Amino acid sequence: STSAFAVAPTALCSTSAIVASTLCPTSISTSAFAAAAAEKLKALKQEEESARRAATQLSQQRDKLTEKRKSLWRDEQKETEKLHAAQDDLGKAQRTLQHSMSRSQWEAVQAVKRIAREKGIRGVEGMLIELFEVDDKFFTAVEVAASNQLFQVVVDTDETAAVLLRELQRANAGRVTFMPLNRLRPGPDPAYPQSDDVIPIISRLKFAEHLRPAFVQVFRKSLVVRNLEVGSRFSKSHDLDCITLEGDQVNRKGALSGGYVDLRRSRLRAQTEIAKLGEMCVAAEASIAKLRREIEQVDDEVTRVMGELKKQEAA
Repeated sequence: STSAFAVAPTALCSTSAIVASTLCPTSISTSAFAAAAAEKLKALKQEEESARRAATQLSQQRDKLTEKRKSLWRDEQKETEKLHAAQDDLGKAQRTLQHSMSRSQWEAVQAVKRIAREKGIRGVEGMLIELFEVDDKFFTAVEVAASNQLFQVVVDTDETAAVLLRELQRANAGRVTFMPLNRLRPGPDPAYPQSDDVIPIISRLKFAEHLRPAFVQVFRKSLVVRNLEVGSRFSKSHDLDCITLEGDQVNRKGALSGGYVDLRRSRLRAQTEIAKLGEMCVAAEASIAKLRREIEQVDDEVTRVMGELKKQEAA
């Protein structure tokens, strides 16, 4: 009876093999699925973290660009205010200079500049007063020495002057005295006195060398002197016009002139302000244009960043 119920070892082994072969595939499949799910979850978390970091970076970039744009707007506002202030002061200086001339003279000179600009006439240097610099302590003496010659228009040749004269006549735009550089023959400098009490005015003027004939023509016979006594002596001995820093004059013919001078109405002071303020306006306009280009670039960059940020948020 024992042999009837005995199971052969080979049969047991075979049965175990069958059970193992039946159960192992399911166990392996479940484990692989879990591992794949965990890997996918990890990848999703990484993508989410990467997207969050990208969104944070974009937000920070947007904030920086926005602050930069605000700063540029403030700078533009400051430059605009500076430009408007300079333009206002420039207008005042131009009116001061204008009021030191007759209305017809001012209008004629402005007509010359307009005609030269519109018709492309080259060789117009400008009014004499626009073409030199001098220390402000000499302003009054220089103005007395040159008088209305300061408003004569310097041109390169008599041909240029002739063209402009015809245009002025055609436009009925007034009269102007031209100084054609090719026709000026001022002659040699006089023998100036060797004295610490006098200064040849022309030695204190700063101008382009090619304009020298015009300045020699106007100033070669003028001296700045310490006082009228010194002026009286040298005007006779050297045949020169002698002028004090205050504007009192002894001319070479012996006549004396002088009196109160209102420095606030100085032609040279007004012209100096016009030149300085004109440069300030040009610089401010260039700065504003540059700032506006930068603002436009930042605007484009903000738009780009905002677009990318919206894509990140929608993803």
